[in-house]
Amino acid sequence: MMKKAFIIAKKEFKTYFITPIGYTVIGVFLFVVGYMFYQRLVFFIRQQFADAQTAQYVQSSLNDAVVKPLYATMNIIMLFIIPIVTMRLIAEEKKSKTIELLYTSPLNMWEIIIGKFSAGLLLVLFALLGTLVYPIILLIGGNPDIGQISSMYLGLALLSSSYIAIGLLWSSVTENQIIGAVFTFLSLVFLWVLDWSAQNSSQFISDILSYISVIKHFEYFGQGVISLKDTVYYLSLTTILLYLSRILIDPNKKIKLFIKWSLLFVLLIVVNISANIHDLRIDISRDKINTLSDQTLYILKNLKGDVVFNAVLNPGPSTQNFKRAIEQYSYYSRHIKYQILDKQETGAKFESLTLFYKNKYVNISSLSEDDISSAIVSITRDIRKKIYFINSHGEPDTEDNSAEGISFLTSKIRSYGYEVSFADLKSALPKDNGLLIMLAPSKDISDIELKRIENFLSNGGNFILLFGPPVSTTDFDPAKRLNRLLTVLGIRITNNIIIDPSSKKMGLGQAVVVTQELSDKSPISSSLKDPLILPYSRSLVLSKDSKSLCKSSLTSWGSASALSGKLVFDDKKDLKGPLDICAYTCVANGKGCLMVVGNSAFVANKYINYGSNYDLIMNAISFMLDDKELVFSRTRIDRPGYFVAGSVFVLGFFATYFIPFIMLVTGILSYYRRKRK
Repeated sequence: MMKKAFIIAKKEFKTYFITPIGYTVIGVFLFVVGYMFYQRLVFFIRQQFADAQTAQYVQSSLNDAVVKPLYATMNIIMLFIIPIVTMRLIAEEKKSKTIELLYTSPLNMWEIIIGKFSAGLLLVLFALLGTLVYPIILLIGGNPDIGQISSMYLGLALLSSSYIAIGLLWSSVTENQIIGAVFTFLSLVFLWVLDWSAQNSSQFISDILSYISVIKHFEYFGQGVISLKDTVYYLSLTTILLYLSRILIDPNKKIKLFIKWSLLFVLLIVVNISANIHDLRIDISRDKINTLSDQTLYILKNLKGDVVFNAVLNPGPSTQNFKRAIEQYSYYSRHIKYQILDKQETGAKFESLTLFYKNKYVNISSLSEDDISSAIVSITRDIRKKIYFINSHGEPDTEDNSAEGISFLTSKIRSYGYEVSFADLKSALPKDNGLLIMLAPSKDISDIELKRIENFLSNGGNFILLFGPPVSTTDFDPAKRLNRLLTVLGIRITNNIIIDPSSKKMGLGQAVVVTQELSDKSPISSSLKDPLILPYSRSLVLSKDSKSLCKSSLTSWGSASALSGKLVFDDKKDLKGPLDICAYTCVANGKGCLMVVGNSAFVANKYINYGSNYDLIMNAISFMLDDKELVFSRTRIDRPGYFVAGSVFVLGFFATYFIPFIMLVTGILSYYRRKRK
């Protein structure tokens, strides 16, 4: 059967290029997509330069800024080109009466349907093949997520097969190609807007409409996830429509065939329900950003009782987003339960999300993995451990929400169930073996205060010390006196600023250290996946008893004259890289631990969400408070993107527009050549 179907497919595919249809469809498709690609890429490059001019680390993702909008555009264009591709497949045979020849030929109905379907699908795949130039350009000049792009192409292929099956169905109904194209377009639009209609329906109806919507099943593919549920849906829709087309072109046995079709329809409904309940997902995105982190999986594995999510939401997107987020959690733990209440039916003024555990509850403000996981940790804690911020030596305000403040860090610490308090070195320190944090002190420290910190460590307390950049007048630099204590413990802070010329390649200043030289021997740093972004860092000098957590690169050096504006390496005064930036040591048996970082800006609101900055400080806090089970990689986000504009961009411009231009010109010549004949 496949051999004869192949002959039909080959004949139909050649027909596309005998007429201008094939050239025009591919040319117009590539031209529109190419135009959108370059518009998005130019915008991204301009934004990249703007960020560089303001010394901001580029946080926009190349995938979010360019890739996702590009393939969303392809999805929309498919609505217009598929009706043109499929309108003639059967309708032309009916109009020219050649369908009778097919009936009397040795071909069976399935060979005809599969052959014509394959021809249409092959043409669309050829058009998609021409778009491979875009990810190639991005790959040469930037850092796109190839896994995400691959899943999008798979999703587009499955989506296109369903669209073509719809078009083939309408082409089988009528002999008028225009009518077939119009009804195909209307059917595709209808299946698109079903998802919008679901937003204003009851929960039960909303779930059904969302599942029928073709575009809803493309969402996971667009995120880099191959879902069994979505794959089964597209294959089922294609199969059932092809079978229906086979019935419509068969002049005989329609009742018997329709009964078989009905049985197949019921079977596929059961298969889809089963796939929806037992959905399997494979995350092929580069950073596995759609997969729950190791930390969250550990939290779920160790739940001792039911955690119930009570959501008061409006029907539609809010409810769908909530279910999508929470179902990931319930998939891994039977202790995760949830109930959804209609906001209008309850009379609530606002949407809300509350977690209940035993006799405790906590409210959640967002559906991010970090917020949900931290809320679960907070509500299931039996004991609230304390973290003390020293606030007596000019440290920043913990509630300051400006760019230089640390309000984000403070809120995250509280969200994990820790109690935030304050300590004054001028009086006795607490004796509960909590965690003491000193952040960028700007005032000198007395010998008595140093002795109190030393006693705190000796009694099993833990201390995190984050230094700001050196000041111009070293007599008032707190590091000078703190070094008396640090040196005894095997760590010394220097008075230089680390300079790294390689940072300029990313549009950053040389005083911004971007490093992935992370220790794999410490639980604090071994799970970090992305680089640390550390602006204006001091270097550390360590003894053999101290453990390094991160270093600068080989191209860096510690400049003793950076404050004066001199950024040239001086082999007599400066320290050659790589240089230690963060390290820790413990007084005895894992107790009384001290962590020192020659940088304090990385926890500021402006920088804390860059790279692995957030993970580093939260891992350190969890480790020192003996919550070592929480020292994992946390929520993954799509890594910041970049694109190097230059010859690749120029060559890509011509490559992108040259192909559709050639296709359109060839189509026009084909039209006039056929007209002359």
